[in-house]
Amino acid sequence: MTFDTEHLCGAKTSRGVNQTTESGKPFWAGDPRPEDVRIEDIAAQLSRICRFGGVLKEYVQIPRLVSAADLEDGIAPFKYRRLEIYSVAQHSVLVSQNVPPGFELAGLLHDSPEAYSGDRIKPQKVMDAAFHAALVARFGALAIAEVETFAPSRESRELDLEIAICERFGLPIGAFDSPEVKLADYCAVLTEKRDLLPWCPEVDWGTPLAEPWPERIVPVLPSAACTLFLNRFEELTK
Repeated sequence: MTFDTEHLCGAKTSRGVNQTTESGKPFWAGDPRPEDVRIEDIAAQLSRICRFGGVLKEYVQIPRLVSAADLEDGIAPFKYRRLEIYSVAQHSVLVSQNVPPGFELAGLLHDSPEAYSGDRIKPQKVMDAAFHAALVARFGALAIAEVETFAPSRESRELDLEIAICERFGLPIGAFDSPEVKLADYCAVLTEKRDLLPWCPEVDWGTPLAEPWPERIVPVLPSAACTLFLNRFEELTK
């Protein structure tokens, strides 16, 4: 007998394979519908996904409040804090707090499809996009589109998730890709690099096109990140 977990990955119902959620309700990522989207599931599931594929050091340096007298006495203005996780949920809250008025909810939910599809680090997305471009160049856009009607790409599935989430919370389609949200997300990455990944200077990050935020990021545990996310959602939606 050959054991494979495929048959454990959700029932093949009339809507395809379903998956579990924090609420215990089924979710069909291949057939996402607004009525199946729950903010509690998004908050909890994003709070347990670590940014950068989990590539974080165990301890990070964060600022501490010290007086001028303390500095004269040789007390360092930094202390070390144990870093358990820096979640997509906390990242999303920070993005929502650094967009112009009117874009806060889109900023909070811009990564919400990852609650159902998981997170991919940017280098993987870049390689996938290059592979797709090579397929289009070789076989043509129409041929690839026809194939994707039977076997949707991950990008197509994530777009369907985004549409369902936007419809559920009254956002226009494409809100997550607005320039305002994109800029805040970009600055968030630069800030995360500065505060959480200072130990990898040999990695090529390219030339930044913006500046990180002045405030330092202090990671919180998943339970706290989930609460921050839900509180921010409540604040924005009343």
